[in-house]
Amino acid sequence: MADETTTDPARQQTDAFIALKQALIEYLGEDGNDLADWMVTQWSNNVSEAQIAREIRSTDAYKKRFPGMEHLSSIKQGISESEYIAAEREYRSAISTLGSTYQDFYSTDYIGRLMTNDVNPSEATQRVAAAQAYINGNAPRSVVEALRNQYGMTDGDMVAYMLDPENLGSKIVSEFETRQARAGILGAGAESGYAIDSQSADAIAARGYTYGTAAGKLANAREVSYTLSQLAAIEGGTFTDKEALDSEFALEGGVKASEKKKGLASKERARFSGSSGLGRDSLGSKGLGSG
Repeated sequence: MADETTTDPARQQTDAFIALKQALIEYLGEDGNDLADWMVTQWSNNVSEAQIAREIRSTDAYKKRFPGMEHLSSIKQGISESEYIAAEREYRSAISTLGSTYQDFYSTDYIGRLMTNDVNPSEATQRVAAAQAYINGNAPRSVVEALRNQYGMTDGDMVAYMLDPENLGSKIVSEFETRQARAGILGAGAESGYAIDSQSADAIAARGYTYGTAAGKLANAREVSYTLSQLAAIEGGTFTDKEALDSEFALEGGVKASEKKKGLASKERARFSGSSGLGRDSLGSKGLGSG
């Protein structure tokens, strides 16, 4: 007796449609379930392929599965469904370097939002790279803490900020780099025990200094500030951390601070040569120099 499941035409057709739906979902991904249902229903109702092609892009199921397609078409950058799916793989490849913690950013809907806001896969890769050093712990912790303290940015906030579809164009990368630059100087200051205000940190960063190149000069500024504040006190005056910073990095006010520094150093040398006042050794072995 023949197996009914292999001879019943209705059962065969049902099995064929089930297999078709599974194949469609494999191609479209799990988010394509509704679209696969719609297509299978059309075929099972003997709707022609030409009619399906005319209607499919106007369905809610299609818009759900390809949320960025309408925008791409509107800006004359329309692509095929296979090209769209390939582009999604590029986005996911870029974002996946952040790890499974950020899988919400891999979603069909989120990638559609990136497309709709003209954030292409290459730009998404740039944005991810800009934040990756921080969330993967490659940056000094003092810099990470400065970034968090300045902008309230946790690791997740950094990623959300960088991948926010409404943060348009390369501006977001530039803006984040500005934040990183400030955080780098603030972090170097924290490690050297030097409290720097945001305005000074921005000014130092604008002169091309980074966490690595600023650290030594900050340590020197701190030592100079300590020494000169004592020398100034002898004269009944002051020499502040800000003046030491301005002088060391040639910031606004640096010329005046440097002149004040030279004057205090000159008076100390005079006292030293006369064996009066504080000696050089009592104020640190590096000395003050002339500038």
